[in-house]
Amino acid sequence: MSFLFYERDLFGFESEIQRPMRGPKSGRVYRRKSVVHRASAPGEAPAIDTGILRFSIAVKIGDSGLSATIGVHELTKVKYARPLEFGTQKMAARPFVFPALEKNKKTIQNRIRRDIRATERAVAKKR
Repeated sequence: MSFLFYERDLFGFESEIQRPMRGPKSGRVYRRKSVVHRASAPGEAPAIDTGILRFSIAVKIGDSGLSATIGVHELTKVKYARPLEFGTQKMAARPFVFPALEKNKKTIQNRIRRDIRATERAVAKKR
């Protein structure tokens, strides 16, 4: 039996990851053709440039319905997501997934507990 309520709650979590990307940034400003862009500074969530990273964030429910992966969808081939999240030898991290998870950890845990209890009650009624 899958946790249907939990799945619904997780899909709303995508916006929690995306929200900090929309905020003001304090990194360097540069011009690419006619577009002026302000990058994120180290430690800030990535600045939105093309929107590809933001729209690649997804929740994938496991085949059993009992697990989920939250993050950048592997099919989008956004190769810069991992370096942004964790940094590289040449660039400091601009984390966006982990801070959202930390900020919402209690809410996520409470929803999981709630949905497990609801599932247990539903199974007990069928017996």
